[in-house]
Amino acid sequence: MISNGATFLKNIVLTAGALFLIFRNRRVRGIILPSVQWIAVFCSMLYPMLLSLYGYAVQPLVDFRPYAVGNTLVADDSMENPKFIYSKDGKEHSFTADNLPEGEEWIFVRREDPPQTGAHKKQLAFIDEYGDDVTPDVIEESSTPGGLLLLCVPEPEAHGISRSQMANSLNRYQHMHNGAMAAVVATDSIGRWVKEVNAEYPVYFSDDTDLKTLARGNASLVYVVNDTIQWKYSLYSIDPELVNSPADKTSDILSGMTPAESSIVLPLTSGIYLMIIGTLILLSLTAIMHKSKNNLSISVAAADKGQS
Repeated sequence: MISNGATFLKNIVLTAGALFLIFRNRRVRGIILPSVQWIAVFCSMLYPMLLSLYGYAVQPLVDFRPYAVGNTLVADDSMENPKFIYSKDGKEHSFTADNLPEGEEWIFVRREDPPQTGAHKKQLAFIDEYGDDVTPDVIEESSTPGGLLLLCVPEPEAHGISRSQMANSLNRYQHMHNGAMAAVVATDSIGRWVKEVNAEYPVYFSDDTDLKTLARGNASLVYVVNDTIQWKYSLYSIDPELVNSPADKTSDILSGMTPAESSIVLPLTSGIYLMIIGTLILLSLTAIMHKSKNNLSISVAAADKGQS
């Protein structure tokens, strides 16, 4: 992820290059032969399209959002509290606002504000049907042996019957493996939504913007352990057979799932794309060199004929 200033400079350079090619493209020799340029154009369009489709259907392969895998789900209060540095007998000591030292022997030195990283720029709130913020209670569920599985629904009107049945199966699966499940939905009519989808799990309200920032998709799953996000997937990308297991099955499949970012989709598609483009460039350069060599041979032969 680059800064805003670097992004601005990058856009200037790319725009300048594009304008140069627009007005001088006939005078610039391409490194790929015109006869195969359509292959390069087709692959260059197909490559980002496949990555976008995967990000839409599953989850983005590169996550720059505050709620990326490995970050905490809610803000850590300790990150928001500044530290106060005092010195005594020539040695510095750190204190918080709740336990500042007393006595004239302590000398205030400086205040240190903690860095605000992307993981703590937002805080997701869970509001129950009575309007109370129950975020600490929900996050506490993530410390269970089976973790906390969150169903995020930023667009509740798009949550159909098939998704409801899948969600209830996941809830039963979680309880089977000593875990917890809850839904966070962008609707203030929680009771009505619970009846419509026949939810067997607790349902809470949260802002739709925060839910879309948390995970992509009309219905997505976020697996949290000890307030740390382990993986995120859209609900439809989860194989129903994974959770329709016998009651005596002991292996916990959900806790062993890897994040979408760690899949081979990105390196595989990128490798194939680069291999195709590299092959086109190599073949084009070979053809250009061969043509130049033939032209040089013809010129030399013509020169020798003229001298004779």
